[in-house]
Amino acid sequence: MSHRQVALQSLRFDGKLHRTVTNHIRSVADALLVIVSRDLRIHRRTSILDSAALWRRLGWTEQRDQEDDMICRQTRISVTLVVVVLWSAVGQAQASISAAEAKDHVGEKATICGEVISTHYAARSRGNPTFLNIDKSSPNQIFTVVIWGRDLPKFGDPEDTYRGKHVCVTGKISLYRRVPEVVANEPSQIKVQ
Repeated sequence: MSHRQVALQSLRFDGKLHRTVTNHIRSVADALLVIVSRDLRIHRRTSILDSAALWRRLGWTEQRDQEDDMICRQTRISVTLVVVVLWSAVGQAQASISAAEAKDHVGEKATICGEVISTHYAARSRGNPTFLNIDKSSPNQIFTVVIWGRDLPKFGDPEDTYRGKHVCVTGKISLYRRVPEVVANEPSQIKVQ
């Protein structure tokens, strides 16, 4: 397991804390953008005024204007870096949820992590699905990954590949008979940890 995967696993938040952290980060980012845009408007407004008398009265010189340009440029770069870091933190905070938490995220695209406890290839069922039950086996499953028969050749033998392994699956969470599930169409949606 890579350091990045360990870090992503450790960033599991419960729903309320995650929303609080996300909202707080967005508020800080919005405040920083307001400050920068206000700074840029003031700078643009003052640099348009060419009156030498006004410049002298305000104590501005050409050198001072160049310093202001440099400060404004540095401010934009700094704020851009802060916003990028904050948004990446939000992305990582949303990185994964547990199988038990999936029921609270129906309709959302998410990454759900857990151990594949049981698998089943339903050869006689419509669409020939393969089911990977995460954290609890059928009939008490709390989350299921569904691989339809038409996509099965892409996965090889998912029953043997994933059984007993800790995996993370990414996709839109839906409900089937009150059990949350994600349909995996591509092997890239399922990562073995």
